[in-house]
Order: sequence, then structure tokens, then C-alpha cells
Amino acid sequence: MKTKFFSATIMTTMLLIAAAFATPAQAQDVGNGKNFGIGLELGSPSGLTGKYYLNPKNAIQATLGLGFTDGNFMNIAVDYLFHFNLLQKSDFRLDFYVGLGAYLWYWFDNNEGSGNDDKDAWGLGLRIPIGLSLPFKKLPLEVFLEVAPGFSLLGRTGFGIAGALGLRWYF
Repeated sequence: MKTKFFSATIMTTMLLIAAAFATPAQAQDVGNGKNFGIGLELGSPSGLTGKYYLNPKNAIQATLGLGFTDGNFMNIAVDYLFHFNLLQKSDFRLDFYVGLGAYLWYWFDNNEGSGNDDKDAWGLGLRIPIGLSLPFKKLPLEVFLEVAPGFSLLGRTGFGIAGALGLRWYF
């Protein structure tokens, strides 16, 4: 158990170090001159989301969400994203993005007798977020649609997929 916790700590530390040494974006580089956004996402899981643009093509995003499929689960994810512009208009732009991230989930079963009577489980893994981002130029607002396949490497191992539609306000 200590080895699994140690591995999770190392992965989290590596992501934080990468974020600390990345070059910050200039104010005029991203959207309405604002680099940090926070908002909500609806899907599996649903919850809070934040995104920080390091430069016009790279960002770090984090999510904290809850899911309610065959029991309940909590999910925390941190991703490094690469953005590719697909469409540029006067009021908005459309970006495709892909990234690499890590996630930690904790699942607890409130549906006793539903065929899966595990009391609780957890997992730590890697994920690949893929999505479309629609940042508006005149409003500090971004709408996004994302799917993120992942594989839990520690705890309960296995493949999973997350997906969400979200909205972030930038300041």
C-alpha cells in the first residue's frame, strides 16, 4: 500500500514540477487577455474544472468531479494539453486539443444488491483527453466538449472513459 501511495505522489509531483517550469502566456496571447479559467462540466464525472494557458498552444487543466454510475465515484484529474486551431473568426475560434494526464478516482457502492457489492475501490492512472474548445474573443468564456480514455495502473486496474460538456469563465 505504501508503494502505491509513493507512486501516486511521484506522478503528482512530476506534473506540478512541469507546470512550474513552463513559460507563462503573455496577456494578449489567449482569448480576451485572460489566461486562467474556472467553470463547470457536466458528464461523467460532473464537477469543477480549471484551465491555465501557458501559451497560445499549451495549457494545464484540472478537474474535480463526482459520478453516479452503478454507485458513486469521485475523480480528480490533471492534464497537459496541446491546442491546434481549426477555425478563426472575429468573435471566436475553434480549437482541437489533445493531451496527457493523470487521474485518481475513488468509488463507493451505495447500490447494495445490484450485482456489484464491492464496498469501495480506488485507482490511479493515465488518461488522454481529446476535445474541442470554443473560446470567445469578446467574452471571457470558453465552451468545450471532451472525451478522455484512461487506464488505471494502480489500485483497481482497468480501462475507463470520461466525457463532459463544459463552460469556463476566464479572469
